[in-house]
Amino acid sequence: MADHNEVPENLDVNFEHSDVNYKLMIGAIILLIIVTVCSMLLSVRIYGTMETRQVEARPTPFPLYQLRPTPPPPRLQPNPIDRTTAEQDMANLLLQENAILDSYGWVDKEEGIVRIPVERAIDLLAGEAEAEEPGR
Repeated sequence: MADHNEVPENLDVNFEHSDVNYKLMIGAIILLIIVTVCSMLLSVRIYGTMETRQVEARPTPFPLYQLRPTPPPPRLQPNPIDRTTAEQDMANLLLQENAILDSYGWVDKEEGIVRIPVERAIDLLAGEAEAEEPGR
């Protein structure tokens, strides 16, 4: 019978007798870092050149502004020309509407239709209602 403590050897199988070459690995990592940094610097340089050329090529920020009229207020987005925002436009619109509601003026002069302030109209209507039903 065969001895069970014997380990069979296969002479056709080989293996490495040393570990990884650390000098080669560290050199490859350093080279990778250098290539990455150089490519990033090159990209920043190219981007800066392209941005400069773009600014030089387009002298006005809004070349089509004269062709397209500004929409009437209130605008929902900031106006790039006078830098007004939607909140400012709404505040201006509210002031204009309140000025109309609190003043006298003609609605249609030919027909004889006038505009009176809201508070005055309320007083007149309240006086008419009181005149119709004095007990209330």
